[in-house]
Amino acid sequence: MLYTPQTRLAALTASDCVMKQVLLVLIKCYQLCFSPFFGGQIDTHGALRGTWLALRRLLRCHPWHPGGVDPVPPAK
Repeated sequence: MLYTPQTRLAALTASDCVMKQVLLVLIKCYQLCFSPFFGGQIDTHGALRGTWLALRRLLRCHPWHPGGVDPVPPAK
């Protein structure tokens, strides 16, 4: 198949549209799944410590962890 400038532009636009939709779905998944974990820690403890606390919390999510309630620790 010969590609003309018009068909290349159409192909790029279509692939760009698909990539845009994929990225938007990933962002929406992040907002729904991970934002609740990061939001409270960052609001309470700031960006650096809040991110560290959120990552620790996410790393404890595995089948061998005893579980339980994991509230945001109070600010010092």
